[in-house]
Amino acid sequence: MWPAMEPIRHTLTARFKNIRMYREDLDQLVAGFHNTCATVTISDNDNRYDSLEEMRQKGQPKIRAFDIRGENPGVHFLFNQTGVAQSSYPPFQYVFNELRNRGDFGRR
Repeated sequence: MWPAMEPIRHTLTARFKNIRMYREDLDQLVAGFHNTCATVTISDNDNRYDSLEEMRQKGQPKIRAFDIRGENPGVHFLFNQTGVAQSSYPPFQYVFNELRNRGDFGRR
C-alpha cells in the first residue's frame, strides 16, 4: 500500500529594503500575530520577550532589530536584520526586512 499523498509546503518569502516603523506600527503588527497565531515569540538580536511592553522596558530605547515568530500558522517577520553579500568583492553588509510564511497559513 502506498502512503497517502500529501502536498509539499513551501516557505513563501518577501524581502523589503526600507521600512520605517513606529511603536504604533509594531503594536498593530504584534496584535495581528496574536489574533492569527496560536503562539507568538518576540525577540531582538539579544533577548526573547514575553511581550512588546517587556521589550520596551528591558531593551534599548530605540528598537534597532525586531523578530516576531508566530506558530500555527507559521509566520515570521524580521525587521532591520543584517546580511552579508558574498557574491561581491569585497563582501559587504546590507540591511533587510523579511516576511516568511511556512505554507501552513490558514490551517489552525
